[in-house]
Amino acid sequence: MKIQVGVGSHKELDYFLSHGADEFYCGFSKIPSQVGYIRGDRNFHSIEDIRLAVKTAHKAGKEMFFVANEVYADFFDKTVKTIKTLIKKGIDGVIIKDLAILAHLHSQGIKTKIILSTLTHCFNIETVEFYNNFNIARIALPEQLTAQEAWEIIKNKFGIKTEIFLKSREYCVNFNGLCFLQFGRDKECFCRKKFKLGKKDFFMFEPSAHEQLGQLYDFYNQGAEIIKIGRSPDKESGKIFFREAVQLLKILKRKPSRADFIKEALKIKKAFDKTMYFLKEKGKDAHRFTMRK
Repeated sequence: MKIQVGVGSHKELDYFLSHGADEFYCGFSKIPSQVGYIRGDRNFHSIEDIRLAVKTAHKAGKEMFFVANEVYADFFDKTVKTIKTLIKKGIDGVIIKDLAILAHLHSQGIKTKIILSTLTHCFNIETVEFYNNFNIARIALPEQLTAQEAWEIIKNKFGIKTEIFLKSREYCVNFNGLCFLQFGRDKECFCRKKFKLGKKDFFMFEPSAHEQLGQLYDFYNQGAEIIKIGRSPDKESGKIFFREAVQLLKILKRKPSRADFIKEALKIKKAFDKTMYFLKEKGKDAHRFTMRK
């Protein structure tokens, strides 16, 4: 299983290259990659910046992908033009949610690796069959899909690879891309707050770290090929999640039992939790999507 990391600057790219990341993806501040989700300052600010990032990645023998998730009428032509330009500049592929963009690229015979965004909510093999008509290379599986539910997708007959996020760290309580409870990544999402029902307090339900790490074990053994580390809203969280993913994959490569993996993985998560809490106490960058215990 490879680790794909989202980057927003050359400094981040250099860091992850030096620490062994397998491939990368990036956004462009002038093209919305997911409205209200990734701040503009967590993306590259010019085509030239992206070209140089692609060059750096290629020099190290790595691939770089471009994120073009959310597209509205006002951005359609600009997004298509940007994608075409970046393909000429050497980008290795594009992460797409919008069906209109996907259909346009296909109709124009524009050839590049297409990764179907997790925001397309590909929950079943019938959806895979539909999108296969557009020659997609990979599918980023929805965070809410379990390994058992994704079995047919992972084993699809079309040769389409599958990606997953490190869900023990990055997980939307509701359906990301369809949820309007988020405030933008510089603030805590409304859905993560405490709610009241009568005299009782409650949080929206989410799987435990134990469950999510067990799912990582299942996805790995079923054949999911890429684990994604999202473009973090701050400078430190992405590094922490990446280092944690590296350690988890080292354990998985030893082929432990599911129970033994979860036991070791929870210890690793606990150690990285301490780092997260330390950063919060120091008032430094800290990711607000860290799972509750």
